[in-house]
Amino acid sequence: MSLGIYPVYDCAVPEARVHEPCTILAVEYAAVDAIADVYGIARMTSFGDTPGVPGDFDNDEVDELGPVDDWFPCHAGIHAFESLARIILKDPASARRLRAPHAAARELKAIAQALAIAAIRDARFHLELR
Repeated sequence: MSLGIYPVYDCAVPEARVHEPCTILAVEYAAVDAIADVYGIARMTSFGDTPGVPGDFDNDEVDELGPVDDWFPCHAGIHAFESLARIILKDPASARRLRAPHAAARELKAIAQALAIAAIRDARFHLELR
């Protein structure tokens, strides 16, 4: 099973799912963030939940990291992910940064579409790798 990037919401929005794992984005996140930096767009990784990790953290102590509290407005993610997808498809230099630019753009659009549905319910989100 491959790791993928998924949006997670602060309330139940079962209809706002990404139907396939965003595996390209899980691998290409650094290149996508570099494209975002060039264009002044929010980085994909800026929408992740980033709990503080104690210095003596042991992988068996995941519950000790505390609750998720990094939530972002869906409209901010929609803007960033749609913009990044558009740039990747229209700018050859940006596309060359990625091994699979069309697949990355498709995954970014899928997340943006899911966020648009969640925004109707005033949900907030963050991205998770699982």
